[in-house]
Amino acid sequence: MRRPLSEPELYRLSRDRGLLARLAVIVASGFVVLAFFCSLSAPRTAVEAIDSQLGVSQDSVATNEEVLGALRRTLLKLRGRVEQWDIEAFRTNVIEPRIEDPGVQALFLAYSRAALLPATETALDLEFLQSEAREIPRVRFANELLGDLAKWEGNVELALEHYRIEAEFPDAEYVRSEIMTHLIDEGDRDALVRLMKDPTYELDHHQYWLKLGVILKDPGFIFRGIVLHDYGDLPFVVWFITIPVTFVWFWILKKICFVPLRTYKPLILGGIGVLLGVASTTATLFAVVWQEHIWGFELNGEMMNDFLVYVLGVGVREETIKLLFLLPLVPWLYKSRDPKTILLAASCVGLGFAAQENIGYFHRYGGTLSRFITANFFHITLTGTLGFAFCRFLYTPRSEWNRFLATYIIVILVHGAYDFIGTHPEGGFFAIVLFCFSAFFFFDLVEKHCTANRQTISPLSVFVIGCSVIFGCALVATAATTPSFHTALSQSGNELLGMIPLMFLYINRFRNA
Repeated sequence: MRRPLSEPELYRLSRDRGLLARLAVIVASGFVVLAFFCSLSAPRTAVEAIDSQLGVSQDSVATNEEVLGALRRTLLKLRGRVEQWDIEAFRTNVIEPRIEDPGVQALFLAYSRAALLPATETALDLEFLQSEAREIPRVRFANELLGDLAKWEGNVELALEHYRIEAEFPDAEYVRSEIMTHLIDEGDRDALVRLMKDPTYELDHHQYWLKLGVILKDPGFIFRGIVLHDYGDLPFVVWFITIPVTFVWFWILKKICFVPLRTYKPLILGGIGVLLGVASTTATLFAVVWQEHIWGFELNGEMMNDFLVYVLGVGVREETIKLLFLLPLVPWLYKSRDPKTILLAASCVGLGFAAQENIGYFHRYGGTLSRFITANFFHITLTGTLGFAFCRFLYTPRSEWNRFLATYIIVILVHGAYDFIGTHPEGGFFAIVLFCFSAFFFFDLVEKHCTANRQTISPLSVFVIGCSVIFGCALVATAATTPSFHTALSQSGNELLGMIPLMFLYINRFRNA
């Protein structure tokens, strides 16, 4: 049996760039194989897509409402791609195994045909749905299905008429949410207030609460909508890639700030800083909604206006709120007067903010590795730099107030300008310049104020292996939801190639640590 590696061997191996490169390739290759097998289970047909959305096997029980919800989402994706729809497979694999009532089976089949096929081929289906909708007592789902079809054809008034009839059923939550959404979009304050007194009209989506809060100027509704937006109904794959990204950066920060492993206080303060940074996003989103929708301070396409919005809106609110959420840690940081602890804690507030942002970005857009390399470290550097300047100001306010004020203004300008330039395709080079400026300033701050000590595992090894793990997690998550493994590999590979130049910025700084 091979003896465990000694500390000198680990020290040498964790700085061997050739070995690290080979390990990164091996780790990434393992994830590629895992992603290939995950892609085999990704939904490829409309029937598989419905089963995937229901999250249960064919033999499992799902309510009629759940089957209809999955069917509705699938039909919206398939409109215009009828060749991917097999009505007989749908009947035998989804409808008949899941729905016992023959009448509901017939309704859903007619609805599917009317949604996807040309009107000339679905006259009988529409006639059947309309006859069922006129029945007394009311037939469950008939008016809801006709409302969907009318909405998809652009006839909103007819859709609302059918939805209001269907809303008489106690379990018709979908149609009530559609009615509420329409009133919110129309800004009908009086009708919304009347509906909110009806206990059957329950809001279960963050957009309803946010829009309603804006219309009524109710901070409580806005806050509730933000919490639902941040933490409601997130798929497992989002956490699968968010947690490793956060952990890798936390470990790198611990390394570059030279915090010894057995020194628990800085690590505890850093962990609390991450949680405070996560919480700061809720306050930031509240400020976003209030600034943009209550005050009207929002983007309009004009260059000067948009620049001011990014600087005085995005830059001011994000950096100020992150600094405010650092304040709970300030008594301990002030008492310790340890630059390592201050830089780690302040940077971790930025990391927590980035981690919460990652959840939304990964869920909607992907771009895992690119955010790990750019946006995550950008928040870390800005908050770490500003938090450190603030703590120095507290120690010697008379001599440091001007340095803190200058740092605060520069951080806001860099943040706002970076976001503004990032919205213009031709501004990519200048965005990278601003990113590198903030990164190098932060690295120099760390080198100047954090006394180096011997570390067995190097920051370089954590970064290189961490990048390969994050690339792999992102690839697996993409492959699990994309029918084509080639497409998933191509998307992740292109993202990796685009990030290689910036990776060398970190490798350059970490290789001698």
